[in-house]
Amino acid sequence: MKRNVHTIREDAYIQTADERKITALYDLLEEQIKAKHTWWQDENFMNELEERYNQMEQGVDKGVSPERLLNNIAEKKAKMYADR
Repeated sequence: MKRNVHTIREDAYIQTADERKITALYDLLEEQIKAKHTWWQDENFMNELEERYNQMEQGVDKGVSPERLLNNIAEKKAKMYADR
């Protein structure tokens, strides 16, 4: 359920929450905003990408063609948004 900002600001819980709860909510949201994953600095992730790339280059893993990838994405989007 999507609510607009005005409704959220007037929510009774927000209006009556004690300072400790408001601070905890703010801290939680602030951490989510700051927590940007810098994947290129993740050594394990980069090693995994390198290994997969090498397997495709060597023919061990054939990978997926760009056309197939785009078709799969389109199918998943259609399925995801069909119920909305």
